[in-house]
Amino acid sequence: MTDVERAIEYLAIFINVGDKWRNFVPVDGEMIGVNRVRIGSVEVWPEGDCGDSWRLYDGEQVRRFRKAVTA
Repeated sequence: MTDVERAIEYLAIFINVGDKWRNFVPVDGEMIGVNRVRIGSVEVWPEGDCGDSWRLYDGEQVRRFRKAVTA
């Protein structure tokens, strides 16, 4: 599993748990400041205060991940 794949799995967890995401940072993850997490070579951080939108930076590009909207 690549760092990006692993970070995407953690993003799904972070998005689902909302404000409690800090409790789910992996043991080998590194907190950078208050809201950034480094998982391997990838950085992720919430966009805004609600935690339903996250950014992922893999060293080349920034991607955006959002909570799925269900009807």
